[in-house]
Formats: sequence, structure tokens, C-alpha cells
Amino acid sequence: MKYEHILLHDYRSPGELKRGLKKFIDFFNGERLHQGLDYRTPDAVYYGAFPVREMGQRVA
Repeated sequence: MKYEHILLHDYRSPGELKRGLKKFIDFFNGERLHQGLDYRTPDAVYYGAFPVREMGQRVA
């Protein structure tokens, strides 16, 4: 994060830094494909590990 984002941007305030980091983390986890994850996003790997439930369905 430090080399890929923080050092490349000139943040003027802590609030601006916080917003920029949130955007970067959302991109990194939700959009950027990772070679080590077989070209999937971390979100897809993480959320794909959980079974999908229908509304009102109970999981044993």
C-alpha cells in the first residue's frame, strides 16, 4: 500500500488520506486480479468460500 498508493499521492489532510486509502483498498480487494489467487480478486475468493443462502433458509 505504501509503495503502490501512499507515496504516489500528495495528500493534504488526514481525511483526504483516509478517503484515498478506502478507494485503494476497495479497488485492491474488489477489482484488481491477483496472480496468486488464480487471477481472481480477494473478495471473490473470500466470499466464494461461503455457501449462498436463499432468504429464510436455515443453515445446519
